[in-house]
Amino acid sequence: MTEQNDSQEWESCALPSANAEAPATPDFTKPYKMLTGIDNSEFCSKVSLHLENGYKLHGSPAMTFNGENVIVGQAVVHV
Repeated sequence: MTEQNDSQEWESCALPSANAEAPATPDFTKPYKMLTGIDNSEFCSKVSLHLENGYKLHGSPAMTFNGENVIVGQAVVHV
């Protein structure tokens, strides 16, 4: 694993590389996060986990297509 991947957080604004590993528990102390990922059940679970831990949706979701997958993003704020 590279140094760049070691410092990457689970809820990073950038998409992780294919070999990046997510921490077992995300950091729920940040007041604002932009969750991103491929539009699949894993992304939905990531958003749900944050909602269950005191975050609320902030604004509308964003979607784009990278030529292979639909990539989605959702901002959340801790209240």
